[in-house]
Amino acid sequence: MDERGLPNLRVVEFRGEWWLSETSTGRLVNAGAMVLRRLGIWSVRVRGEQHAAGDLRIGPARLVREPDNAFDANAVAVYQDGVRCGYWNKGAARSLAKLLDGGLRLSAYAISSHPPKVIAADSAVIDHLVGKLKP
Repeated sequence: MDERGLPNLRVVEFRGEWWLSETSTGRLVNAGAMVLRRLGIWSVRVRGEQHAAGDLRIGPARLVREPDNAFDANAVAVYQDGVRCGYWNKGAARSLAKLLDGGLRLSAYAISSHPPKVIAADSAVIDHLVGKLKP
């Protein structure tokens, strides 16, 4: 963490894809790395895109809880521009759903479309990670 309490990470382009990178070493961090949760960053590969109306693209996203979802009471849908693009990975959705149901507000950003990956965190952290990204 830096002096402002923000993680020493940024989203960077690497070989045509967007990755999280440590600012001090340049080391790439997989969006699924468990260490990110300790930094208040949730990340996942989006699933169920074949059941969604839209295709995820790099850019801002929104997380929407679907407690009445017939397939998963912990479902967290990923939306862009009002269109559902997929779901938070079911294996990781349970703990995230509890936090969202408890009132935690997270901003989300899709950092990859193939495969579809999303990061979520406090809005200040997302702003810091994404910076002036121009996908």
